Amino acid sequence: MDKENEYPLLNITEIDWDTDGEKIEDLPTEVKVEWDWDDWDEDEISDYLSDEYSWLVNGYCVEEIGKWEDKKLLNELSGQVCEVTLDKDEWLRNKGWIQAIEYVIDNYNCTPK
Repeated sequence: MDKENEYPLLNITEIDWDTDGEKIEDLPTEVKVEWDWDDWDEDEISDYLSDEYSWLVNGYCVEEIGKWEDKKLLNELSGQVCEVTLDKDEWLRNKGWIQAIEYVIDNYNCTPK
């Protein structure tokens, strides 16, 4: 990778959900994911999809379509205020950020702004 804070942007398509025959209308057949690690494998993708949507998957196709740059958590005022640069839609798509922010708050003694 070119930069330390660049990660894969994945396009996951043709997602075949294991719904035990139930008709579930809000399950996506395609998602783009800003992956939080340098690399990925099929087991990790399956785990991600299952965790994110609460259903197991039978199969899918995945392609790395680019890179994304990690948003920085800015630590201001001697570690007392942290700022996260995410818009509302991006926040909702990337619920994993909630865990990251909770980690920063717990471990670096700062308050979200």
